Amino acid sequence: MEETKIRSISVASFLEKNGLMDGDIYYGGCLLMRNRLGGVEELRLFRHPIRIDAAVAMVCVEGAVDILCDMKRFRLRAGSLFIRSSGSIIQVEAVHGAVVCAGLWEPDFIRSIDIDVRRISRILLRVTESPLFDLDAGEWESLKCSLDEIGVEASRRRTDDYSLEVLRSMMCTLVYKICRVIYDKTGADVPQPVSARSRSEVCFHEFFALLSRYYTQQRSVGFYAGRMHLTPKYLTTVIRQVSGRPAIEWINDYVIFEAKNLLKYSTLSVQQIAYALNFSNQSFFGRYFRNHTGQTPLAYRGSK
Repeated sequence: MEETKIRSISVASFLEKNGLMDGDIYYGGCLLMRNRLGGVEELRLFRHPIRIDAAVAMVCVEGAVDILCDMKRFRLRAGSLFIRSSGSIIQVEAVHGAVVCAGLWEPDFIRSIDIDVRRISRILLRVTESPLFDLDAGEWESLKCSLDEIGVEASRRRTDDYSLEVLRSMMCTLVYKICRVIYDKTGADVPQPVSARSRSEVCFHEFFALLSRYYTQQRSVGFYAGRMHLTPKYLTTVIRQVSGRPAIEWINDYVIFEAKNLLKYSTLSVQQIAYALNFSNQSFFGRYFRNHTGQTPLAYRGSK
């Protein structure tokens, strides 16, 4: 293995490595790549696992792409849409004459265009296990129409306030169109304005925001409850109501997932991984890992 750890990249660092190609559009934390022909050289950044600090949506226009994402393999074929939320680990394993359109949206960009983050976050929960969708002709045409309109507007290179607002509005429309596809494919419920349920979901997403930030340092429900000014019992109840699972299971899943990625895709020793995940020693980490996976860290590293 050439990589010693899993790297994280932002939209800015992606552009630094790859640059803009004809037809690409960049606007304040959002990158739209249109009609990219996937090849070994162009996708060199993704030959190793990369953590993307942005939400990702990819539509395969021609050919196929084999992707390993968060320890699962997917094949994008012509007419398929692949969606992952910010923080996912992605590796491109093979490209089969593919033409791909892709969008990268940083969290700050999503907030800047006044999208209902609660609504978006809820529907993105539906793609956690199944992020791949087959588009019908109408769905693809609708997305393509938005991409073309954004391309025309961006090509004018106008920087007055009205033109920037037009572009922001078009970007917002594209995001909502993608969410509509998820809704149509999954039957996700539309959230109601204000209710005990919606308040629970706000709490749920706040918990996940904290978990995404601190899971390599903190593994106790009490820590997250304290940051949210809740009791551990109440937080556990809310998380179970919304997701069907207690908070501690989500915490353990995050830690084990990171441990698996580091064991498979890095050259860090088991001891170094234990310290990176804030375990007091290698032995404690080994017992924790085995309790949750049925394997020792070394056995998992050596497995296919």
